[in-house]
Amino acid sequence: MASSSVLKVVCVVVLFMAALFFGGAKASLQCHQYADDLRPCIPYVQNSGVPAEMCCNGIRTVYTKYQITRIDIARCLLTLNGEVTSGDYHVALGLPDRCGVVG
Repeated sequence: MASSSVLKVVCVVVLFMAALFFGGAKASLQCHQYADDLRPCIPYVQNSGVPAEMCCNGIRTVYTKYQITRIDIARCLLTLNGEVTSGDYHVALGLPDRCGVVG
């Protein structure tokens, strides 16, 4: 019974990861264009806390200059971070809100 639950969780995680990386080809093609603006956000994605001002400035720049979604930002940050966990994704996804960016 317990192994069945573990298998279900593993399947959900695998599907989530596949959707994250293969569902947004547009975002991954453009990530290199705004990666430098998002690099100051990597420590926040890894450790949470309060995002640095340079991070929030980068988020604002990316939103206005490239008009991308928070999902695109999260995908790019996780690509830059190199080590993906579901917690990191949720932290990255909420980053625009933490920086006061509406969109």
